[in-house]
Amino acid sequence: RGGDKHLDLPVFNTVLDAKKKTQCDASVIYVPPALKKVNKSKEECLKLLHVFDDNNNLHLGVEVFIFIWKKTKYFKYIAYCLDFKLIKLPLNFFYKLYAKKKYIKLYAQE
Repeated sequence: RGGDKHLDLPVFNTVLDAKKKTQCDASVIYVPPALKKVNKSKEECLKLLHVFDDNNNLHLGVEVFIFIWKKTKYFKYIAYCLDFKLIKLPLNFFYKLYAKKKYIKLYAQE
């Protein structure tokens, strides 16, 4: 809810509110009903990053970083360099290994 804090960071009701108050150029939105939209379980969604863009296209894993970085002032240059199939293939492979280990570390204890 807007006005609350999560992890000592402010929570806003809309991206526009966040931009007005912080001059941010990227945002993260947590929307649980989106699980139905991607037709995946919570566990599946926790294993890889998932983001919908403005055109409702789903981006997964490394594609999420590239999508977000393209919207930033400095990382956009890195994003455009990484946005080639021959580069993204090995990046996705290593990202999935990392994400799997991270998921196991965080959630295997539950």
